[in-house]
Amino acid sequence: MLVQFTVKNFRSFKDEVTLSLVASSIKERVDENTLAISENLSLLKSAVIYGANASGKSNLFHAMRFMKQFIQNSSKETQAKEKINITRFKLSTETEDAPASFEIIFIYEGIRYRYGFAVDEERVHAEWLFYVPGKQEVEIFTRMKQDFNLTKHFKSEEDLVKGERVRVRSNALLLSVSAQLNGKIARKIVEWLSRFNCISGLRSDSHANAAFSLMDEEEGRNAILEFLKDADTGIEDVKKVENKASIDEFPPYMHKFFTDKSKENNFFRINIKTYHPKYNKKKEIVDSIPFDMMDDESAGTQRLFELSGAIINTLKEGKVLVVDELAARLH
Repeated sequence: MLVQFTVKNFRSFKDEVTLSLVASSIKERVDENTLAISENLSLLKSAVIYGANASGKSNLFHAMRFMKQFIQNSSKETQAKEKINITRFKLSTETEDAPASFEIIFIYEGIRYRYGFAVDEERVHAEWLFYVPGKQEVEIFTRMKQDFNLTKHFKSEEDLVKGERVRVRSNALLLSVSAQLNGKIARKIVEWLSRFNCISGLRSDSHANAAFSLMDEEEGRNAILEFLKDADTGIEDVKKVENKASIDEFPPYMHKFFTDKSKENNFFRINIKTYHPKYNKKKEIVDSIPFDMMDDESAGTQRLFELSGAIINTLKEGKVLVVDELAARLH
């Protein structure tokens, strides 16, 4: 569960900005969108960020996505000689020499973690990890550039940062390197991050595959159908249909990608069919009429279908989902 995310000196954020999902003490609608973690802590199940154009909504999304991707990729050898792809705040002399910083607080398997780092294009300036195994927050490790302080909870990683050959590069995160080598605590954090998904509402192809995959199973198809029904789309059924297609049905510019052997084979075009009830004069249902999702349904209904897989998977698996431009094409 996500508790809090903080970013500073990144894109349009000069000062520190925090998104907190800690619920306030307001009791109204408390059962609908809050989850009691302990006697003193309740978290919001969902939140929406509103704001004017250029107010930083998308940049908060980009900050979350950067943090996840950097943790997952910084230990890879392909990143060894590359600069860190970070965009710091550009409109102030106060921050032009300072690193961008990111911190995330979350709860996974009943334990609360607080992890963060500060980076510029060249190196990791700071990194820290704390957790709460009991009632008090406990330090696991801290780092200032290439000076590492490991507590007893991270002693098994000493060979990564001590001695003549430090195995953690200046442009890599200790957490990432430890996770790659199956460090127990680091693996837990990276495991949780794999359940933290950031998707853009403007690029549907990147996440529509989740909906197509769900359609392969009856349980998933039924879940998508209920999702579309709850949105009042008028759809009474939905099916995944495979139709044979020939190379001539593909645009000419794509023909060069087919080999002579593949041209001889049958291709299959996957369509999503929706079904709407047909009524007679007495308002009685007399038939069920198939529609093509991409040709006949509205842009909003298509958008709901594209999002359905990610949303259903998040709810079913207990993940975190952040969607930029959620309202795109929805009315």
